[in-house]
Amino acid sequence: TNHCDYCPPVLHNGENHHYDWEVAKEFLHRLFKQYPRIVASISGGEPTVSPFFPELVRLFYDNGHGLGLTTNGVRPVKYWEEIAPYLSYVCFSYHPSYDDDKFVEKLECCAKHTSTTARIMMDSRHWDRAVDMFTCCSSIPTIRTEAVRIIPERSFRHVGDDYTEEQLQWFVDHPMVIEQEFLHMESPLYKYASPVVQAVNEGQKDPVRLDTSYAIA
Repeated sequence: TNHCDYCPPVLHNGENHHYDWEVAKEFLHRLFKQYPRIVASISGGEPTVSPFFPELVRLFYDNGHGLGLTTNGVRPVKYWEEIAPYLSYVCFSYHPSYDDDKFVEKLECCAKHTSTTARIMMDSRHWDRAVDMFTCCSSIPTIRTEAVRIIPERSFRHVGDDYTEEQLQWFVDHPMVIEQEFLHMESPLYKYASPVVQAVNEGQKDPVRLDTSYAIA
């Protein structure tokens, strides 16, 4: 699958742990018995790499629980046609460094069945392609579109964040609110918050609403 260009390199150095799916299913059934309603959110590494992921989706759905997904959308359209009806939501990340001529088709396929978001990584190296995709997705009323500004933090990679003044102005001219719960910096959950929250809350004590989304670079 496509590696995220903006993540710290150490995140790509691991190996598949080859977990036992039968053991995992037994664990999930125990959770289902203990909790009447679970809403789980699964993200990267790329969750759809697992051959058991479609079964996981149905397992949650058939037992009355919810499962949402963040993905780079690497799987073919048919894959999304099969699992989208059973997802609580799906959030696609578009990486302009990896061209996918079926990206919009996948979004529209999922949007027929569940809440669907396109997060466009505004990579300065592939700016025109990113803007074109943002414009395209924004024109589709059934899809929520977010522009993700890449910021250098922790990974020291500085990939895709070398913006011109014109590009920085673009973010100002294309504001959008991230619809999520905002955490105080004192909260014990803050370290798990999205970089969206952390990037702009730095030095502030009160929760804030954001005009743009951010990704670590």
